Parts: sequence; C-alpha cells; structure tokens
Amino acid sequence: VHTEPGQPVDGQPYRSVTASDVVQMMEQQEVYLLDVREAQEAESGMLPNAVNYPLSYFSRQIEQADLPTDAYIVVYCSSGVRSTKAARKLCNMGYQHVFDLGAMPDWPS
Repeated sequence: VHTEPGQPVDGQPYRSVTASDVVQMMEQQEVYLLDVREAQEAESGMLPNAVNYPLSYFSRQIEQADLPTDAYIVVYCSSGVRSTKAARKLCNMGYQHVFDLGAMPDWPS
C-alpha cells in the first residue's frame, strides 16, 4: 500500500510536509513546487525549480497550467497562511496529491 509522505492535517485532504519530505518525494517522482507569494516577494528568491503562482491569481493560473490531477504538488509561501489556502483550493479543484510546505524553509543543499 502506497502511503503519502508528510503528516495528515486534521480533517483536510492535503498533508503537511517538511523540506526533507519534499526532497525525498522529488527523488521518487516529479513534484511541482508552487510558490504562492506575490511576485515582488518571490523576486527575493524561490526554492529550486519552483514556479510562482501568486495566491491572488492562483485558481486562474492553475487552470491555465493544466496540471494532471494526479500530479504531486507542493505549495509554500512566507508564513504558511497562503499555502494553506492554496492547498485547500487545489483539493477542491480535484487534485489528489497536495502537500503544504508552509513557510519558505531553508532548503537543504
């Protein structure tokens, strides 16, 4: 039985993950890293291979991105508030493997 990495979030269809969880996931499958901070915040730096999808345009950008609903998607922001909202939106849109990294972590090198 395949188990998802990360900790279940009470009553939510997504999971909370750490940077090391994400690195492990990336070794096993393709992972989409979505930075949901506003563009000017993302200019200060993003995680490697992340794409900036600001929460203010998030739903529209996800629809245009045409990601498969079985894609592994990890969202993060600056404090964890927007990533939680983005994770919920993704689940509501039918995505099955959604992970909330929360605040932008120190990325392992």
